[in-house]
Amino acid sequence: MDDVGIDIALINPGNWFLLADFVDDRAAAFRRCNDFLADRLGQRTDRLLPVTLIEFSDLTGAAAELRRMRDRGSRAFWIEARPFDGMSPGHPDWDVVWATATELGMIALLHVGRTPANFEGWGNAGWMQPGGGGLAGYFSYANAMRHQAAELLLAGMVYGGVFDRHPALTVVTEELLVSWLPGFVSRCDSFGRGDTVRRNIRATPLIGLGDKDPLEAVLPQLPEMLVFSSDYPHGEGNASPIDVLEPALSNLDPAARAAFLGENLAECFARMGDPLPTS
Repeated sequence: MDDVGIDIALINPGNWFLLADFVDDRAAAFRRCNDFLADRLGQRTDRLLPVTLIEFSDLTGAAAELRRMRDRGSRAFWIEARPFDGMSPGHPDWDVVWATATELGMIALLHVGRTPANFEGWGNAGWMQPGGGGLAGYFSYANAMRHQAAELLLAGMVYGGVFDRHPALTVVTEELLVSWLPGFVSRCDSFGRGDTVRRNIRATPLIGLGDKDPLEAVLPQLPEMLVFSSDYPHGEGNASPIDVLEPALSNLDPAARAAFLGENLAECFARMGDPLPTS
C-alpha cells in the first residue's frame, strides 16, 4: 500500500461468504467470517478496514452485528440486491440498519457477488444444446446483465425514501462496471431524483473486468460518483492498480484526479461525522 500510494483500504470478505448459503444459520456463519477477517487484520485496522457480512432476514440482528464489528474496526458492510421476506431494502422497516450504519460511520457496499440475477425464462437459452452458446455464453450473459439487479436495488432505495430519511448514507457499487451509470442517473433526473443519486451513490470502475475507458467516458459526466478501487490480489486488479488507469489518470486535472483517488469516498465518511484519518 505504501508503494502504490494507498492510505487506507476496505478489505472485502473472501469467497467464504458463498458457503454461508449451505448452512442452516447464515447469521452465525457470517459472524464467524467476520471474526476470521478481523482476527487476521489484527492491530492494523488503522489502515486495513474489514468489511462486515450481515444477515438481512433479521434486521435487528443485522444492526447488532454492525455494532459488534464497528468495535473491531469495520467501516463498511455488504448489502444484497434482492428482497428479503418479500420486502425491499427501501422499506422503512429497514431503517434500523441504515440508521445504525450512519450512526457508526459505516458505508454500504454492493459487490457483484451479492447481485444475484433472476432471468427466469430468459436464462433458458439452450446453452448446452447443439449450436447453443455453451458455458461461456451462459457466463457472459449472466455477468453482462448483473447491473440490472443493482439498478433495482438502488432505485428502490432512492424512490423508497431511504436517502431522504438517512441523507448521510452511502452505497458503493463494486465490480459492477460503470458504463450503465450515466443512463441510470439520467433516468433518475427525469423522475426528479438525480441529485439524490449523485449525493448518496458511488461506483468503482474496474478496467480489468471490462470497464472501457471509464475515466474518459464516465468520469466527466459523473465526477462526484466514481471512486478508485484496486481489487487486489485478483488478477484483474494486480499489484499496480494505479498504473492500470494510465495514461487517462495522469491526463485528469489535479482536482478531478484527487477526487477520484480518494476525496469522493472520504467525503462520504466525513459527512457521517467520523472521517477517515488519511494523510
